Amino acid sequence: MEIITNITYIDGPEVRAFYDDDEKEEKIAVEFWDKDTVKVVYKHEDLSKSGDWCSPNAKYFINWKIKIFYGKDLIKVEDFDLKDKKVIIINGSNCIGDTLAWIPYIEEFRKKYKCDITYSTAHRQLFSNQYKNIKLVNYNDKNITAGELIKFGYDVKYQLGWWFEHEDSLDKGGNIQRPFEYPLQQAPCHILNLPYKEIKPKIKLGYKRPIKEKYVCIAVQSTGKSKLWNYPTGWEEIVDYLNQQGYKVVDIDKDNEYGVEEFKHIEKDVNTIPKNAIDDTGDKPLSRRVKYLEHCEFFIGLPSGLSWLAWASNCKTIMISGFSMDYTEFKPDVRIQNTDVCHGCWNKYPFSRDVWDWCPEFKLTPREFECTKTITPTMVIDGIKKLLKR
Repeated sequence: MEIITNITYIDGPEVRAFYDDDEKEEKIAVEFWDKDTVKVVYKHEDLSKSGDWCSPNAKYFINWKIKIFYGKDLIKVEDFDLKDKKVIIINGSNCIGDTLAWIPYIEEFRKKYKCDITYSTAHRQLFSNQYKNIKLVNYNDKNITAGELIKFGYDVKYQLGWWFEHEDSLDKGGNIQRPFEYPLQQAPCHILNLPYKEIKPKIKLGYKRPIKEKYVCIAVQSTGKSKLWNYPTGWEEIVDYLNQQGYKVVDIDKDNEYGVEEFKHIEKDVNTIPKNAIDDTGDKPLSRRVKYLEHCEFFIGLPSGLSWLAWASNCKTIMISGFSMDYTEFKPDVRIQNTDVCHGCWNKYPFSRDVWDWCPEFKLTPREFECTKTITPTMVIDGIKKLLKR
């Protein structure tokens, strides 16, 4: 009996078989092997009708060997090989931090497997002329179908993400480990089968200095209260101190105010930038943020996207963090964290992204947000002094 098989790798490996149904006398079984571990990842017992297909759940990189049997006869073997293949990798996040954290590993993947890479990601303008062997496309292009990708000539697709543990993407989407237990930058290494090492992203630099005077940049906003520095008057005291030392202080946040006007038990909880800082907030191009960051004396921020941007801008960076463990983000020049109180909840509990005042252990108690409420301006000033001594 003639059996025509078709193998594609757009949404993980898929095997489809075509034959004359009336002539089929034996089962058509398919085995998906991991060549590196020499183990069967998935076995499909029978493609029972012509046109039937099978595919394992795993969509992350596996060094596949696919075996197709008709009865006991091995009729086809295919070894997965990315060399010279046209691969599209899709970043499922539009967050600045994720965008910056993951792009270095797209280049590492290209070099390791010697393939032709298209990368769909947000904020691609940041990487202008930095990764010349990667084709960068608009983030919205991620919505094209598998059939369209094949039509456009792509052989393989992978999707990057830092999925939460309650999402079934842990198996189906590609992340094979609990995402909170390793650094943000390590996520693509698990999905793309790369060794992990911290790599600073390359972004477009070389902008004209925006301020003649000596200045410092700060960013005080974030998408959740747990990421903020929750010490009352903390930022104001730091700006006053920096002004006394002869520095201008520029706030480069997107939002002058951010928080909730009304949310369940909260009537209003809005974080406002320090009034004694220069206000450069607003929905402005990220290139403007880079321009300020690459020329400032140093940056003080939170575990958020603008801290990642400061690091990529080769800016000396001080990070104030309570909600994350020190391995989560990149290694800043100075990290200010109080480990004598509750901290690192991001790495311990399932995160509720829709809850502004998420504090899993001590919400609505006197210890709420103690991770950063107990970080004093003196501790931050000591961190500034430590940075300036280097």
